Amino acid sequence: VTAGVGGAGALAGSVGFRTIEPDDVIPAGDAWGVQGKVEAGDNAYRSNAYAAGAWRVNDRFAALLAISRKELGDYAIGEAGRVETSETSAVPTDAPVQQTGSEEVSALAKAVITLAPTADLTLSWLDYRAEFQTSVLDAVDDQETANRTATARLDWAPLNSVHDVTSIVYWNGVENDQDRAPRRSYGGFRLDYALDTFGGSISDTMGFDTRFGALELTVGGEAFSDRTSTASLADDPTDDPDDVWFSGANPEGDRQVGGVFARAALAPTDWLRLRGGLRLDGYRLEGTASVYGWRGLGYTDLPVDQSETALVPSVGISVLPARGWEIFADYTEGWRPPTLSESVLGGSHIGFLLPFAPNPGLRPESSRMLEAGVGFEERGLLAAEDRLSLRASVYARDVSDYITSQYVYRQPPGGGTDIEYTAFVNIDGTTRFRGAELEAAYSIDRFDFGLGLETLDVNVDGTYDQRPYDPGRDPVELDAAPSSLPSFQASFTAQARLLADERLAVGGRIRLAGDSTDSLSAYRLDGFMTFDAWASYAITEAVAVRVSATNLTDQAYVDPNGSTAYPAPGRTLALSLEARF
Repeated sequence: VTAGVGGAGALAGSVGFRTIEPDDVIPAGDAWGVQGKVEAGDNAYRSNAYAAGAWRVNDRFAALLAISRKELGDYAIGEAGRVETSETSAVPTDAPVQQTGSEEVSALAKAVITLAPTADLTLSWLDYRAEFQTSVLDAVDDQETANRTATARLDWAPLNSVHDVTSIVYWNGVENDQDRAPRRSYGGFRLDYALDTFGGSISDTMGFDTRFGALELTVGGEAFSDRTSTASLADDPTDDPDDVWFSGANPEGDRQVGGVFARAALAPTDWLRLRGGLRLDGYRLEGTASVYGWRGLGYTDLPVDQSETALVPSVGISVLPARGWEIFADYTEGWRPPTLSESVLGGSHIGFLLPFAPNPGLRPESSRMLEAGVGFEERGLLAAEDRLSLRASVYARDVSDYITSQYVYRQPPGGGTDIEYTAFVNIDGTTRFRGAELEAAYSIDRFDFGLGLETLDVNVDGTYDQRPYDPGRDPVELDAAPSSLPSFQASFTAQARLLADERLAVGGRIRLAGDSTDSLSAYRLDGFMTFDAWASYAITEAVAVRVSATNLTDQAYVDPNGSTAYPAPGRTLALSLEARF
């Protein structure tokens, strides 16, 4: 977590995605460019294609259009090993995994406008849609998911000024439409889940020469607002007369998160770097949950209103003892307020099987993290043109008020048997994450190598209040984390560029992972080792062909870094053709 854009409401940082720009498509010195790719393979890898075109009208305007489409069928899992659902049963390997196919289409439109020699405006629209099926027992549901993002970004760096300003405004809309087939005990439903987010940010990075050394100062602010909605239409209105089966897990409400920040980086000497930052973040959440049995039989609407602010500091130091070397240490804090689906959870599981309940007293998560490590980058170690880069670090992150879902209880009005709910609660103890990471890359002559190692130990130790709605407390021990990533993961990549003009590239990758757990997965997440291989050949400078094999040894496994709802695909061969003009 840093004192910068993307840190608001984030506990462990944020992930940014870069979409292609006109300059990525237009060759240097040309006014237009086109690129595209088509790919297909076996094991239900039916097609994957994209095309992009960009035009530079003049020195002040450039535009880009891109579209992609991917179609997958129901794939088969690997036949080496087994994916177990229990100690005595496993997923059969003689038939495809049902409902693993999908059709995805995405489109991107972007315009880059030079308003002045020091100001660029970038407008973009990104549209993604996916159609797929899910099933429970014999019922098959049709689903369509859409994710749309509109963004306007202004970059302004005035001449003869220390300022470099970036401002962004955006809207993101996520929508999931479902056509649920009838079940044995109730009829069909048509559903629409939606989440709309409006946000923006502004930051100004300034550079100064001071008597204490070179100083870089960044100040800014950011904010976003979430709004949720759910609509359901039943074939038989008597199935869900209170409209709580589907709206409870995606309750209607509003959440605003935002803050201001400042960070500074100082280089007092050639061998020392100091950095520090501070955020002031806050949030406001409002929503209404329908809760069963709160005031007698039936459902009662309960309002939830939460707000809080927090100061989030960060400090760090780097020592550069010799050319290419860096020894660093950083202390950062994080703060994540609850989401609407956590604080305002209500309704019940589909079919009135289990009621859900909100938690108006749910507290934000907060974290403290200490990371230390070493980095090294150098050329000419073993040969004149070789290059080595390496980064190794260890970290300890402690999370307070960790949020997880548990069973809670409340006695109904007038006494009687407790009602059991599922609700999100805070863990009162400290959740500890301990890990180490190593990344290394080495290139020599025509060969490239990469190595990644990661260890992780998660310890959720503490209690939670199983009666959060009653006076006093009723703490219950939490024994283990509901889900955990593998304690060890590793990957090794190697590639060689062959022939006189290096037109042929041949490479491979090994992945290893230890055991992991996922309370929502129907499968045992055992450790695995997989092999991938590929080769590409540049027919001309503009056209290349590529063949690849993923999961070359046809292992049967569940990937904890992907979806644990299904086993991973078995061996898949693919052939692609890529061109650019």
